[in-house]
Amino acid sequence: VSTLEERKQALQAQLVTATAEKNELLQTAQRTARRLNLAERLVHGLKDENERWANNVELLETEKALLVGNVMVAASFIAYIGPFNGEYRQALVGEQWVPDLLGREIPASEVEEIDPLAQLCDSAQLAEWKSQGLQTDRLSSENAAIITSCARFPLIIDPQLQGAAWLRRKLTPLGLVATQTSRTDWTASVVRAMEEGLPLLLENCAESFEAVLEPVLSRATIRKGRKLVVKMGDGDVDLLCEKDPETGFGTDVPLFKLYAQTKLPNPNYIPEVQAQMTLINFTVTEKGLEDQLLA
Repeated sequence: VSTLEERKQALQAQLVTATAEKNELLQTAQRTARRLNLAERLVHGLKDENERWANNVELLETEKALLVGNVMVAASFIAYIGPFNGEYRQALVGEQWVPDLLGREIPASEVEEIDPLAQLCDSAQLAEWKSQGLQTDRLSSENAAIITSCARFPLIIDPQLQGAAWLRRKLTPLGLVATQTSRTDWTASVVRAMEEGLPLLLENCAESFEAVLEPVLSRATIRKGRKLVVKMGDGDVDLLCEKDPETGFGTDVPLFKLYAQTKLPNPNYIPEVQAQMTLINFTVTEKGLEDQLLA
C-alpha cells in the first residue's frame, strides 16, 4: 500500500509539472500569436509607408533639382516685395522673376507651381500666427513670413494697426518693449531692450528716424573684448547676444530685434532707410478685406 501511495504521489507530481508546462506553453503560444499578428500589421503598414516614402523621395528629388531657382525667388520675396500690394506681388513673381529665371535656364518651378510662402513657412506656423491674431488673408500671411525671415529690422506700414496688434500678441510672452519716439523716456526703453535682449516695438514712426537710432538701424556693432556694443548718443550700449553652447561665451548674434511701425498710409522713406530696414505693407486693400471677411 505504501508503495502504491508513493507511486500515486509521484504521478500526481508529474501531472502538476506537466499541467504547468502545458499552461506555460499555451501562454507562450498566445504571446507568439499576438506578436505574429503585430508583425503582420507592421509589415502591411510599412508596405504602405514604403510606397509613401518612395513617392516622397521622388518629390524631394524634383524639389532638389529646382531648389536653386525657388530659393532665389524666396530670397527676393523677403528682400524686395514687402512694400507692394498683393496684386503687384503676384505680377512680380509670375510675370517678372520666374520667367526671367527660366529664360536664363536656372532651374525653378513653373509659374503655376511656385509659391514663395510655402518656401518660407508651413501650415503649422500659419496656424500659430492666426491663433496669435494674424488676419487670415494671404497678404497678411506673406507679411508675417517676411517679418519672421528677414535679416534686417522690419518697418511695417500699418494704418489699420493689424500688424502691430499681431506683433504685440506674438512678442509679449517674449518680454516685448513697446514705445514711441514722442515719449520722453523712449531712449531708455531702447537701451533696456538691447541690454536685456528683448524685442522692441517702435510705434507711430514718422518718415524719418532720430539720428541717435542710426547706429541701431544700420546694426553698426563693435566688438570690445567679449562684449558686443553699439554706439547710441554719447555712450556705448552692451548688446545681449546668443551664447555658444560649447564655450558658453557670447556670439556676434544679438538677441535684440527692432520692429518699427508707422500709421502713415503712403510714407516716403529715404533710400538709406529702405536699405537699412525691410519695408512691409500691411495696408488693408479691398481684396484683402474681402479675403478676411470670407475666411
